Amino acid sequence: MPRKRSNIKIKVFAFIVLLIFTGCNPLPKAEKSFSRESLFSSELLGISFRYNTDEFPEVIQDISSEFPVILQGDGYSLGIKKIGGIGDLVAKEPDKNFYQFFSGEILYEFRDKNNMKLAEQETIEEFTAKSRKGAIQFMHFVMPEEQVYRPKFIPPELKEVYLYYFHFIYQSDYWYFAIISEKKVDRALINRVIKLIDEASFTQPQNEN
Repeated sequence: MPRKRSNIKIKVFAFIVLLIFTGCNPLPKAEKSFSRESLFSSELLGISFRYNTDEFPEVIQDISSEFPVILQGDGYSLGIKKIGGIGDLVAKEPDKNFYQFFSGEILYEFRDKNNMKLAEQETIEEFTAKSRKGAIQFMHFVMPEEQVYRPKFIPPELKEVYLYYFHFIYQSDYWYFAIISEKKVDRALINRVIKLIDEASFTQPQNEN
């Protein structure tokens, strides 16, 4: 009989210790998911797409800006711009490399008009979205000290900037999706932008009806 009482006391003691332990050290909670998505639609540009609100907590839409739509992240942003009505030009010159032409114009603008100096060799690589070929133009620039030369969409405090221009022709429009970053970005971000383009819905803006 004394042995049974002793066993009961041991079990009660162990149960109290367990309660104290779990009270001081609660069970770990599930990790927070960083995959919250939201649908954004721009009547100004005629595009709808889903984006990660944790990665881009702010979306700015300004018709007077170089990029009328900007998704603002931490240390980088994604600007979106459209040049409309080039369908006839593409149809007339189907063999012309328009990505090479427009990427050359962009490089000229930054280098010769904005006094931005290439810090490393510009590169251009292909990507595929919506079963169409696009081009990613990478440029790493040293910014000029004179603020008057600096493009307004580049943060004024940056001494260097990394630009990734995604050139994409869809229907009759030429699109730019540009990563503007304070440092070189990883491949995962590049792939997320390609996915955004691939899954985006391109519509006709109201002002073009």
